[in-house]
Amino acid sequence: MGWYEDSKSVLEFIQKSDNIDLVKKMLDIQKQSMDLLEENRKLKENVKELEGKLKFKGKLIHRNNAYWFEEAGRQVPICTGCWDANSHQIRLKDFENGFAECPICKNTFEIAPSKGY
Repeated sequence: MGWYEDSKSVLEFIQKSDNIDLVKKMLDIQKQSMDLLEENRKLKENVKELEGKLKFKGKLIHRNNAYWFEEAGRQVPICTGCWDANSHQIRLKDFENGFAECPICKNTFEIAPSKGY
């Protein structure tokens, strides 16, 4: 039996005793427990997201004024400004003249096409 089932059983037992203050206290404890469970779930999600960003950051290489990572065997550049400021993985738009632009912050980067872009 888990803690929730145990607390329900205790609450049912307390309700039979007709002690209103004790019932209110037990309901309060149940609510606090549910709030803690929700907080724990959110914290686990945050940890998972941060672990993913940390793993991604470990794969980044700074070259030709951009951060690069490999995806499906191809080198892909992302905006250094967006990544450094907010950890946003914004892919740069490719231009044929050796320049690329961030579609979000509009920064322009000189990127040599011969470097794998």
